[in-house]
Amino acid sequence: MGNITHRESEELEAKYPGITETLQTEGIVGMRKRNKARYMLNGDKKKVQPTLYFKGHKQGKDSKKMTELREKWTELVKQYTKEENK
Repeated sequence: MGNITHRESEELEAKYPGITETLQTEGIVGMRKRNKARYMLNGDKKKVQPTLYFKGHKQGKDSKKMTELREKWTELVKQYTKEENK
């Protein structure tokens, strides 16, 4: 994981265009943002969160197919869930 938040990297990007890519390459900031929590109701009307997990991946580098699957997964989750209001 990175050492600075995406919000901080966006502020740096506004001041120094192109710096985000450098920070990501150096591992100082992560490669992607986290989505807000989303949920659906199970048969008991309790909130559950669908998840996608790459077992054994740990801190490895994502492949293009992994990124493609994650993007498709996100769209599918948005279609069937609601955003958590906290």
